[in-house]
Amino acid sequence: MPLMTAADFCDRNAGEFGANEALVDRRQRLTWSQVKQLSDRFAVSLVKLGLERDAKVLVQLPNCAELFLIRLACEKAGVRLVTVTPTFRLAELAPIIRFTGPEAAVVPKLHRGINYLDLLKAARTEELRFVIVTGDEVPSGTLSFEEMVADAEPAGDGERFENRRYTIVDTCQIATTSGSTGTPKCVEVPLYTRLLTGWIHLKRFGVNADDRLAAATSIVTGTADALVYNGGCASGAAVVLI
Repeated sequence: MPLMTAADFCDRNAGEFGANEALVDRRQRLTWSQVKQLSDRFAVSLVKLGLERDAKVLVQLPNCAELFLIRLACEKAGVRLVTVTPTFRLAELAPIIRFTGPEAAVVPKLHRGINYLDLLKAARTEELRFVIVTGDEVPSGTLSFEEMVADAEPAGDGERFENRRYTIVDTCQIATTSGSTGTPKCVEVPLYTRLLTGWIHLKRFGVNADDRLAAATSIVTGTADALVYNGGCASGAAVVLI
């Protein structure tokens, strides 16, 4: 396996076949060039918020292009992503936020009838300074993901966040695991673990840049994380988020 992160593979794909379709969800289709540019822009936005390297950002989103882009951006900006699945409610969310102490969070206002902004407000701690909302409805006192991406100046080819960007031995993700009972436990995930698992899947199934990978489960956990998020970037295959 090349010693590259998903973000490194993404940038390589943009240079080698940037016009190829890379990312599809129910609202949009993006090429590898667009994925690189948008993830660069959000990485710049995170740095402009004043987040230091290894600061934590919580994300609770369904499978969508924004979730994919945020993961790449955090690898580039050297920010640790606390990944929370959309099925979690206050009983799970509150202890995760207390334990990890994120300085920013990214949520939809509403998804499938659940108000995730209200959930976040109920679990919010003093450390949580920035609330970023995806979608068109952005309440007062929160930041718009779309506006942050649109307003940021993309990094130039020579500006690859060298002083912040994570390598494969760094921990970018703080995931959760429930075990058998009780409150979800928080687990640091070094980048190489899911990258290696994804690489093994790619070789086993013979996946290449002409293929398409669909994630029917969340890309922040399990096989969809390894094969679709990390494997999609590593192979250059188009990723479909269900």
